[in-house]
Amino acid sequence: MEDIEKLKYLASRWAEKSSLKEFFLSNITLYAGSPGLVLKNMNAVFTDFSSTVSYKYLELCDELNYATTQEQHCIIEIVSSACISVYQYEMLDQSTIRTEPVSFHSYSRGEQVELLKGKIYKVVVHKLGLAVMANNNEMGITRSIFCTGSGRLISTLATNNQHSKLQFAAYLLGVLKRSESKEVLRSLLNHSAYFVRWQAAQSFALLAEKEEIIDVLHIMSSDENNMIAKAAQSSLQRLVN
Repeated sequence: MEDIEKLKYLASRWAEKSSLKEFFLSNITLYAGSPGLVLKNMNAVFTDFSSTVSYKYLELCDELNYATTQEQHCIIEIVSSACISVYQYEMLDQSTIRTEPVSFHSYSRGEQVELLKGKIYKVVVHKLGLAVMANNNEMGITRSIFCTGSGRLISTLATNNQHSKLQFAAYLLGVLKRSESKEVLRSLLNHSAYFVRWQAAQSFALLAEKEEIIDVLHIMSSDENNMIAKAAQSSLQRLVN
């Protein structure tokens, strides 16, 4: 993929000794009295409209019992003595993963780790050290966390805090039960975040007449999110029967 190839190039470029040396020397000279600013600037050493490159100090972590969905395409290039292992897991359904990883690989100095958006990984750091991280700026809407022992979904978090705020706003409109809120809630049925769409539909149902609710359930019954579609279909059956 074009995005991945660009990230690989950026990771290699910023992992070069000359790039590392130039970055740290210029920042230490500029912020000699504030080590915190040097570390802060490691969070984004390069950025454009589609990608961000950062330096990250990998800390030891060898007791993880959970895996998470990858929020964005990411290439990690190890530039020191760090050593990490990556386990990839397979989704069985929207709330379960297979407990046995489908792949496993260990990486050390000079190697690149490829993490793809939407895939499920457990990353274990065996030996601390410095790495370059090149990320695609386009993030997924949510990040799910699974227990690798049971395979069960532990939690799903919004990657964009604004989506969570919008979900809560939709919830409040339902609680306040003002009829003029219906148009706002209806407009949210097309939101990109599935949890915002579903909250808007639930709040709309608290304000609308039966015929309006049935219309909305017809829309949600063909939602791209399978859980929403099934819930809407079930509610629709109860209302019309």
